[in-house]
Amino acid sequence: MFAKKPKEMDNSTCQNQRGMGEILSVGESCWYSRLNRKLIGFLFPLLIFHLLFSRPQHTNTKIEAKMTATVNNVIEELNVNPNDEEAMLAVAPFLQPVVSLPTNNRPFAFFHNRKGGGSTLRSAIYNAARNNNLTDSNLWVPCFGSVPCVHFEAIPRQSYRAIYASHINYEELVRARRQMIQSLRVDNKENNDSMTLSSGKNATYYHLKDDRHHFDCLTNIRQTVSRVVSCYNFRFLQGKKKSWDMPYADEMTPDDWTALLPQAYDKYAGGCNNELLRTFGSLNDEEIINTFTKDSPYFESELRRAAGRMARCIIVDLHRCEESNAVLQHYLPWLGHSLDLCTGHKNVGKTSSNHTRIREGSAEAILAQNEFDESLFRFGTKLFDAQLRFAQR
Repeated sequence: MFAKKPKEMDNSTCQNQRGMGEILSVGESCWYSRLNRKLIGFLFPLLIFHLLFSRPQHTNTKIEAKMTATVNNVIEELNVNPNDEEAMLAVAPFLQPVVSLPTNNRPFAFFHNRKGGGSTLRSAIYNAARNNNLTDSNLWVPCFGSVPCVHFEAIPRQSYRAIYASHINYEELVRARRQMIQSLRVDNKENNDSMTLSSGKNATYYHLKDDRHHFDCLTNIRQTVSRVVSCYNFRFLQGKKKSWDMPYADEMTPDDWTALLPQAYDKYAGGCNNELLRTFGSLNDEEIINTFTKDSPYFESELRRAAGRMARCIIVDLHRCEESNAVLQHYLPWLGHSLDLCTGHKNVGKTSSNHTRIREGSAEAILAQNEFDESLFRFGTKLFDAQLRFAQR
């Protein structure tokens, strides 16, 4: 399916053909790895640029027009002949199955978006890891094993882990992995660059253009309005003391959602707006994230960046559980073959269904504050559909 690798070249071999963006051994160099990087580096940004700018029917018309016109083109690119080596390499970042178990050198990350069925997945990931003889010292899954439930965002930096599964930011995990591999970068002069300055002096330094994807990954998506309402009920109503004076979702008017959502934060200092920005964006200010709209000067640049990161991950939607099962069984067999996402859901909301219904006009009010997330949700759905078709072949 991929270009055959030479047995030997310059005393190094191409290794680790494991999927979703290869991570090459330090110092590794051969025509296969260069071809892989060049094709992905050239074609992948073009796919992302053409796919991004479609928007849900309640959001910015500029994004809607761009996305509607180009989504089908990208799906056609993904729907390639598996015998076409170049085409396969072009989509390799998220269309290669990960056959081997995660290791400390090539870990697995689950980017858990809140109120999208992620607790069920975290439980399954932990159980699958233990069933495959990975020890607790190799795992960082909050609320499981030796890892406490808080803090969900405190990525361990003192030691390598084979699995990370929590409410974590993509770039934060990349940064943590970069810091942990600094000895490799120093000893092997990995990712060094140099220049001659105008003064005639030479300068050697590290750069971040390392083509290193750092980990294989999985993320969960959920329809935006449904996720926000579930978040509101769970974070602000379920199990709270009576002293918390908060209306039920079905009591809220559209103006109430507009006024309250940007201002309301839970005890962990998190809001309910723009969860996918929180996970895949480059912003770390919670107030900016929870109030982020299409009017921000960073809207399109953050959308491109977040989509590029999301597209390196396997996508599941637990409201399409049977199809998600098929995707996981194909792309992550160490996890998917022992998992049924249609049963045994964890951390399910307990708010009465009568209170989860929202009034007319409320969906539009919620989407107006979550245009970023709705765009990424639709983007993720297209990726999910493409991965599903590929998995079913």
